[in-house]
Amino acid sequence: MLESPPALQSRTGHIEVGGATLDCGKESAWLFASPATGRHVAAYHGLLPAPLTLTVPGDKIEIAAMGTGTVVWYNGEVAVETVNS
Repeated sequence: MLESPPALQSRTGHIEVGGATLDCGKESAWLFASPATGRHVAAYHGLLPAPLTLTVPGDKIEIAAMGTGTVVWYNGEVAVETVNS
């Protein structure tokens, strides 16, 4: 499992690191947070689409059904890339 000061991986669907929180059901995911650069990256690895919420300081991204993929929050700009959704 990935674990370092700016990044953490979990199989529970809930991760907190660097002032950011990721909730995505009860599936595998990881979260990278760099408050100094304003970049947060969340990756969801579940077999089926699930609700995903990425909370960063001052903002929240909510996706009703996220497939396997990533969500990048960079200084207020959001990019989502999924294999299936």
